[in-house]
Amino acid sequence: MSNVATLIGGSGADTISLATAAANASIDLAAGNDTLTLGGFANVATLSNVETALGGTGNDAITLAAATAGASIDLGAGNDLLTPGAFGNLGVQSRSVMVQTHP
Repeated sequence: MSNVATLIGGSGADTISLATAAANASIDLAAGNDTLTLGGFANVATLSNVETALGGTGNDAITLAAATAGASIDLGAGNDLLTPGAFGNLGVQSRSVMVQTHP
């Protein structure tokens, strides 16, 4: 997919790969066991209901807009920023990223 500002998934298992940078994108893949692969760009996105998020080589800034349970997040290379929401989150984070938390 390219040049997406808002993406809403369905009830099945969605597998989405972005071919261009996500610029202030809002991505909600809804129900299902969903996978989002970001392109090798500087991506800025707010994610909801994404069970697996994979980054590329750019500096990604990702905000979680919904509580996660059992999520797998690997933002890849780059200086990445992951901001979980102000609610309970449970998941596996791969690689070193800066995690910004809410007080």
